[in-house]
Amino acid sequence: MPFGNRLVTIDVRGSALKVAIENGLSRLPAPSGRFPQVAGLKIEADPSRPAGNRVLSIKVGDMPLDANKTYSVATIDFMARGGDDYISFRDAKPVLPPADSPTIAYEVIDYIRSIGTIRTAVDGRIVLS
Repeated sequence: MPFGNRLVTIDVRGSALKVAIENGLSRLPAPSGRFPQVAGLKIEADPSRPAGNRVLSIKVGDMPLDANKTYSVATIDFMARGGDDYISFRDAKPVLPPADSPTIAYEVIDYIRSIGTIRTAVDGRIVLS
């Protein structure tokens, strides 16, 4: 957690969330810090398609993403301000002011303490075809 980012929650329309995911996949196959790390979503994408048109489907839980629905998204303040070209998040209003939001480092430490052991596994949240 080298950057001291804060965890912010923003409300975004489904259409903006799709644009954000497309941005996150835009540099594939090259590695990039903008690659999305998600929870609660299942994304299917084809990286051989042109950037901006790679997402085949996005599910929120078991339901397809609704372009007109508003979703609450937890992210870092850097991305919420449009960093790494996440410009679709830039106009979203944070639920709390970033200065009042917890740091990512604190949240990670608290989470690890609460679960005790970290287990990793591939669970199919992002499927590239």
